[in-house]
Amino acid sequence: MEGHSLFLLPFALSYLEDKPDWSYGVPDKIFDLPWRLSPGYDKIPVLCLLRKGGGKIAYLTPRRSGKVDSIKIYRFYPDSDKLEQMRFSDEEGSIYTEYKGHHQGDWYKIFYLEREMFSDAEGKSLYIKVNFDDEFIISPKDERETSYASVHLANKPLPRLFGWLVGDGHIHTEVADNPSEYGPPLEIFLNGRDWFGLDYIILTDHGFDLKEADWIRLRRFAQENSREDFSILIGEEIHAKNDNNWLPSLTRCHSMHFLGYNLKKRIKTGSTLFHSYNPSKDENEVMAELVSRNDGGFCYIAHPRAEEEGRWNYELGRLKDGYLGNPILGLEVLNGGDFREKKNKDAVKLLTKLLLKGKRLWVMGNSDSHSLRLGMGRTYIKAKENSREEILAVLKSGKTVATDGPFGYMEVTSESGKKAGLGESLKGKEFEFTLKWDADPKHQYTDISLIKVYLGKIGEEREREPLLPGVDYNRGSFTTRVRNLEPGSYYARAEFLTSEKRRAVTSPIFLEVE
Repeated sequence: MEGHSLFLLPFALSYLEDKPDWSYGVPDKIFDLPWRLSPGYDKIPVLCLLRKGGGKIAYLTPRRSGKVDSIKIYRFYPDSDKLEQMRFSDEEGSIYTEYKGHHQGDWYKIFYLEREMFSDAEGKSLYIKVNFDDEFIISPKDERETSYASVHLANKPLPRLFGWLVGDGHIHTEVADNPSEYGPPLEIFLNGRDWFGLDYIILTDHGFDLKEADWIRLRRFAQENSREDFSILIGEEIHAKNDNNWLPSLTRCHSMHFLGYNLKKRIKTGSTLFHSYNPSKDENEVMAELVSRNDGGFCYIAHPRAEEEGRWNYELGRLKDGYLGNPILGLEVLNGGDFREKKNKDAVKLLTKLLLKGKRLWVMGNSDSHSLRLGMGRTYIKAKENSREEILAVLKSGKTVATDGPFGYMEVTSESGKKAGLGESLKGKEFEFTLKWDADPKHQYTDISLIKVYLGKIGEEREREPLLPGVDYNRGSFTTRVRNLEPGSYYARAEFLTSEKRRAVTSPIFLEVE
């Protein structure tokens, strides 16, 4: 794209101003913190990073090369705007109140604060500011406009139930060379279990940002660094054209994103002349290629309702009907870290609409992390072991729960004693629904205050919502019976909500009423 810079120079001039914030693309100086730090980990990591920043028209504007000579770290008190300069260390054990060293270009270093210094913040959020050469740097998190970042010092682990693993299947890294996006160094992901409490992660950089050597590098990294209690997998965020605009665009066209898993090789969707975000293949061409490979690859639709209007409001009607089910196995109903956001509420509505039409689709919840927010959105999977093969098999079979906080699941038993779990099917006349959840009223994610079981009959327009009377939310389990259903095809799914409206959404169980 660089060869077209002169042709479009008038359009780019207004974007050349060097900005320390994120309004003109990714800045050349970044600091970042984990969004949450697991209990028992005694150091708080602070990532400081230089890179070549980019502008809004990413491939038409010069890339700035960051530099730094001095770094200071401060605790910040938002209520009073008070700053407290902190002592910190590096991996070699050196202690600083100010780190000095000239660096320019691609460079990063992880510093550490002693967690015991912040005992007053346990179970709460700790706020940090970082100063590069007497300038406060803006973090890539939600606080990006305020020049501070926060880390929740968790005093309890993530919710757990026996036989289930928790992970994040949509994460971006430094390997993708894109001046308008940021991904952390690969070293960060070695700490997915210790820092974030996850059992597995799937790295899914944008395919158009990857060269073949990058793909090989990522696969080798995953193979060499997975271990018995923590698996690293490689996928791809695949772009496909999702509109009928035949004219090349300076800005992004409507595109559809898929999270590709178990890919033996990456999907190459190409790009248009003016913008790498504009793929040259449409959604049906991409799905046809994935099916024709016949090598076990599959996908979930990423952030299906990320914008009410605009380029992410997918036109699913353009998809050939058969692709919903093969190779598309589900929807990322949670993108980011908050089911309360409209885009995620709308994604659940889209799921139910498709289920009522008879589609068999599963759920995922992911962070879509471009920073240190691994696991803000999570997918629980019912797994026999923590291995790449088992994780992929479960994502294909639908034994999944998407959550931004709590965790629970459902099983159904027919009058004959046969059972079905998430993603499975069951025949019968009467059914017993058993719900189980991690219950702890003092935990930020397990103070369950409401459970809903939705029952949908295929062909109807709306789900039915059976009441669950007399539930003791502190017990962690509940059983109820459903009788007198008219014959037909149904599905059931459950939602678990906390007092703060954090939510877990299960994949469906399919019922054939005789």
